[in-house]
Amino acid sequence: MRSLGRPWIEYWKQKPLLHWLWWSIGFFAATVLVVGFLGGDRDYISFRAGVTVAVIAAIPLIGVTALMYIIADRETRRAYNLRLLLVALLIVIKYTWEYVS
Repeated sequence: MRSLGRPWIEYWKQKPLLHWLWWSIGFFAATVLVVGFLGGDRDYISFRAGVTVAVIAAIPLIGVTALMYIIADRETRRAYNLRLLLVALLIVIKYTWEYVS
């Protein structure tokens, strides 16, 4: 088990892309929460503006994810491909279920 002292800090220094990914996830989640809060029943912002803000907030997340995929070694890239395939399969199942129902 990894200790929470000095080695943990060194681990984060060695993984800057992972650090950027977590910041991007946090930024995107905070943006979506604010847009959802302001655009829900309160109607301070329109649906179109909310979607535009969410898409703009997703750009750093997509960029860091793409950079991690490009830099990844063979085994890690295979794991990424498996995850992408699983998500695509779940989307197909969802839309097929909605079509059949």
